[in-house]
Amino acid sequence: MQRLSQGYSTSAALRAALIVGGISVALAVVDGFGDHCANLVTRGTGAARLTRIGAQATTRTGVSDALHADALHWVQIDGPAYFYSAAATLTKTVALGIVVALWQPWVGVLSTVLVLCSFVVVATSLATFSKQHQDLASSAYQSSRLWEVITGKSAQREIRIFAWQSWLLKLYAEATSSVSALARRNGWRLVRMHSIAGALILVSIGVACVVAWQETASGRMDPGQLSAVCFALVQMHVVGNVGHVMGRCGEVARHLGELQATTSEDHDDTDTAGAGSAPQADSLPPGAIAVRDVSFHYPAPHPGEDARQVLSGLGVTIHPGELVAIVGPNGAGKSTLAGLLAGFLTPTAGSVRVGGRLVLMHQYPTVFPGTARDNISFTASAAEVQAALAAAPGNHFVATLPQGIDTIVDPDLAGGRGLSGGQKQTLFLARARTQVADSDVLVLDEPASNLDLDAEMALYDSLREFQGMTRIMITHRLSAARAADRILVIDGGRVAEDGTHEELMAAQGVYFALYETQRRTRTATPHPAEAEHPQHTPLAEGDPAC
Repeated sequence: MQRLSQGYSTSAALRAALIVGGISVALAVVDGFGDHCANLVTRGTGAARLTRIGAQATTRTGVSDALHADALHWVQIDGPAYFYSAAATLTKTVALGIVVALWQPWVGVLSTVLVLCSFVVVATSLATFSKQHQDLASSAYQSSRLWEVITGKSAQREIRIFAWQSWLLKLYAEATSSVSALARRNGWRLVRMHSIAGALILVSIGVACVVAWQETASGRMDPGQLSAVCFALVQMHVVGNVGHVMGRCGEVARHLGELQATTSEDHDDTDTAGAGSAPQADSLPPGAIAVRDVSFHYPAPHPGEDARQVLSGLGVTIHPGELVAIVGPNGAGKSTLAGLLAGFLTPTAGSVRVGGRLVLMHQYPTVFPGTARDNISFTASAAEVQAALAAAPGNHFVATLPQGIDTIVDPDLAGGRGLSGGQKQTLFLARARTQVADSDVLVLDEPASNLDLDAEMALYDSLREFQGMTRIMITHRLSAARAADRILVIDGGRVAEDGTHEELMAAQGVYFALYETQRRTRTATPHPAEAEHPQHTPLAEGDPAC
């Protein structure tokens, strides 16, 4: 009898070991398949992320852009890996249900049904989560675009000219808060989803364990069978791993922390040539400008090369209320002088003094991620924005936009559309007009470079509205310069000539040579707008139209 009992115990233990071993091998195969698929997706998304970071790290916005995009990307890359893991888990659940059903069919069916119900909960939740994920991706991209504008060098001039630093940072904070709120809501949806799924699984395991205990107590199940069944039931808990989800949220928080830590470093790397505001001079009356013996050179583009000298001993005095045109050959330093007046560049030698507030309208307008209204002004009232737009040449295109002035003008944003160079210039001119009322000096650096001739003529006509304000117009179009009180000709790094159009033509110097060159290259048939603006283009004298 004792020998039979020992044989029975040995047989039960061997059977239990075989069952547990078989289940372990099957689970290892299924887990291996799921891990392989997840690794393929992770490597693919990781390689794509590293490629994007490498490209962004070489652009003007540097490390902050790369980390910002990477931190936001962490919220979005887990979906494919979860999909393959869910497929492997589903296969595992069915296999384990079959094992339990071999012992007690109704318990196996109940456990499998409850576990599959947890998958239904997950699938239903993911359908809602997908829509929320799209909203999160859109908000994250808008936040990223706004960060690019704030930290990018190309927009720094306008941000400083219009004193939009605090306003843009506020917009960025609001956009980031929106992304964080969406991410938190999505995170809690995942937590609830996994909690419900986990509860269903625990119920199935609990019922099966109670039945197994009763079967063992009544002698209908030996300890080896009980061990095998319990092992199979415990393995069914793998669905609904809330800890993994919270761990991924921790990764997102860590990456956003790295972004915040590097923000100040990226600002420290900003080129000092673009820093500062217009040079102030309390001793000068508002609108007066005094440039004394100014020299300026740009750093050498490559090690071992010489610095490029642009201005050398330049001096000029501009009186309040004057309309001054600055002309000269390409590369003479006209735009460099504008940068010095606005305080974006610091002279190598000499001094630049400006009385009052200066507004610069340059030829490379920045499009902010927002509506046409936002691109005119973030702070002006609706009436002020409409008035500025109405006075801007070429404004008719705004009425043709789908939502008019409230149309998003960034093609990369949802519902946005792109603008031509001339349309961007029109919005920029309207943007500058919102600031003109509080300014003493208006500098126009080739503001009509992307406008057609009609809009260009309208722009120069509008300068007459600002009587009493000092207006400086940098232009390559000498016909536009004729309306100025004075024309400064920059050549050889200094003011080569200074006078009216008639005086400079009579002197037959640099201005005369430029004028004659433009006249010879003028088209045979003048644009109709030229005849309507004889003060700019006197056809009798063969005025050039570049």
